[in-house]
Amino acid sequence: MEKMKDTAILVNTGRGPLVDEEAVAAALHEGSLGAYCAA
Repeated sequence: MEKMKDTAILVNTGRGPLVDEEAVAAALHEGSLGAYCAA
């Protein structure tokens, strides 16, 4: 996620633990990720 733009939107459409949601939460809190969606 460090290489993503701070306006990037991460969409998780997979099953199971593919995304480290704690890291996503930290990135959202820091403002280094624009949005996150889990389907």
